[in-house]
Amino acid sequence: MVKKLVGFSFKVDDRPGALASALEIIGKDGFNIEACAAISSEGKGAVCLVTNNPQKTTEAFNKAGIKYELKELIEINVPDKPGELAKITHALGEAKVNISFLFITMRKTVAIAVDNTSEAVTTLQKFSA
Repeated sequence: MVKKLVGFSFKVDDRPGALASALEIIGKDGFNIEACAAISSEGKGAVCLVTNNPQKTTEAFNKAGIKYELKELIEINVPDKPGELAKITHALGEAKVNISFLFITMRKTVAIAVDNTSEAVTTLQKFSA
C-alpha cells in the first residue's frame, strides 16, 4: 500500500542534546514519533520526522518556536529482500521523479520525499500489495 504522510523538516544545532531537546517537545505532549532521520553537516543538524498527530506537532513546534517546513512524504512497504529498494528507486527515476530523501519508519516501511507526489504514487502502486 502507498500512503501519504506529513513530515516535519527542521534544523538543530550540531551539539550534544540539541536533537533531544527538539524531540522531547513531542514526547511530553503525549504523541509519538513514527519515523525520524537526522544528519549533521557544517555545524547544523537536519531532521525530518513523522508523528502520529501532525496537528499537535504543528502546535507544539509553533509554541516552542521551532521553525519547520512541512514535507509531503510517501510511505510504501518494501519487502526485506536484496534489491527491493533499488527496484523502487529505479522505477521512480524512470518516471522522472526526483527523490529528495528517504528513510525507514518505525513500522519498517520506507518514507520518501519526492518532487512529484502524484506521479510517484502512480509509479509505486504496482509495488504495493
